[in-house]
Formats: sequence, structure tokens, C-alpha cells
Amino acid sequence: ACWSAQAALYHDFGIQKRGLNQKLFGIFRANTIESKSPLTAGLENFKTPQSRHSESVIDEAHLPENLQVLLTSSEAGPLVLQSLDKKQTYVTGHSEYQTQTLDQEYRRDLAKHTIIHEPKNYYPDGYYDQGEEIENTWQQSSSQLYQNWLNLITTKEKIYDWKKTTFWNP
Repeated sequence: ACWSAQAALYHDFGIQKRGLNQKLFGIFRANTIESKSPLTAGLENFKTPQSRHSESVIDEAHLPENLQVLLTSSEAGPLVLQSLDKKQTYVTGHSEYQTQTLDQEYRRDLAKHTIIHEPKNYYPDGYYDQGEEIENTWQQSSSQLYQNWLNLITTKEKIYDWKKTTFWNP
């Protein structure tokens, strides 16, 4: 999700990306939510995993004309963006991650002797303890985001008459 969102933002809007000094790694909460968007309905407590070494260079005060930020985190930056015509959605995190994914990435990187910090807001009590069970604190947010997205797709299907739309004309 994160690399494809960065690539699509570059392709669609020319938004560059830059490397981070350290990996953005953990569970991050949106603290700014565009409440008028149907895509953000029910996402008042949106959390999502992030695991990336780069970020898109986005100045939220000077966005490209056809782009809006729907969910953003003061720590992780824009989390969900959408074109104003609602034809493109960009998700910068990993809402699809399973409960153990960040733990597996962390242990993999430790085994490679990579300098890495523990995933933020992920482990119970804030630190790695092999015996503790990890709680999936982003599952509800992820499910709601995908449900909202499916609702938008269903609505668009009702608006367009696909039989009258030409995709290819031989």
C-alpha cells in the first residue's frame, strides 16, 4: 500500500518522496479527519500500521488542485488521500496487516542486525515481550475503511450505466 500510494501520488500529481532517517514503524492514529467524506464515515478513532523508510513530500496547506487529505496523523503524515473527483484513493499505511505482521518484521530486522526501534504503539506495555499477546487495535478501523470504500464503489456503479460506457472501441 505505501509504495503504491507514493508511486501513484508521483504519477498523478508529481509529488516527490524522500527517505526517512529512521523507519516509520508502528500503529499511528489519525488526529485530523475530513468528516464530510463518505470514505471517513465511522473513522473517528482511525488507527493504521505504518512500516516504511520513505514518505511523500506533501504540504497539506498547498495541495495540488485535485487532491484532498482525508485522514492525517501528526506523527505519520497523510494516511488517506483522495482526488476531488473521488476516482483515486491513496492509502499510505498498511490497514491490511494481520495482528503479527509488525512483530514478524521487527524480529526479522533484529535477526539481520538492522538498527531498528520497536514498532510504536504496538506492543502491550510499550515494549517487546515474547510472552505477551498483541492486540489488533486497528482491525475495526481497517474494516470500516474498506467497507466505506466498497460502499463508494457500489454507489458509483448505480450512478454509471456501464452498458453505455465505452472502454474500448475496435
